[in-house]
This record gives sequence, C-alpha cells and structure tokens, in this order.
Amino acid sequence: MRETLHLQGGVLGLPRASDGQQVLVRAEDIRIDPQGPIAARVETVTFLGTHYRIALSGAMTGPLFMLHAGFSAPKPGDEVRISIPPEALLVLPLDTAA
Repeated sequence: MRETLHLQGGVLGLPRASDGQQVLVRAEDIRIDPQGPIAARVETVTFLGTHYRIALSGAMTGPLFMLHAGFSAPKPGDEVRISIPPEALLVLPLDTAA
C-alpha cells in the first residue's frame, strides 16, 4: 500500500493508501512553508486583489498552481518550500474515460 506520494520536489504523506488512484489538491490548500517537504521554483505571480495566484515548477512533472493570501508574495525565480496537509489531499479513482 502506498501511503506516501513521491514527487519531483519531495515526498508527501497521504491521508490513506492510494494504490491505483490519483491524488489531487486544491490551489488554496498549498502553503508556502520554509520547513515544507516540497521544493519548488516560482514561475509566475499574479495579483488578484485579495490574494496571489502563483505558478510553481519543480514540485512535480507539470506546473503546480497555488493561491497565496498575504501582503506580499515571492517573486518569479525564487526557490520556495511548500506544504500540503495530508487531509487536504484528495485520493480519487483514476479517470479511465480520459
């Protein structure tokens, strides 16, 4: 049983076994955390009024988007660490229709 998710940028604990399933996360559940287990690089930062939309690379094979609520945001090119609480990870059956 797989209870961890191995990504390009690090390893996350899962809320339950994920064999034969996909793991999804909402952008608002990703946090910049200096002690976070996942390393990423900031590609773009878009100010949206009350928060920032940040595109990250290096955390996984494709881009990862997060929402950051704060008075300031990292800049493109910055290296950051991120965390995602295990309970925020959605473990769902693979979409076999795709």
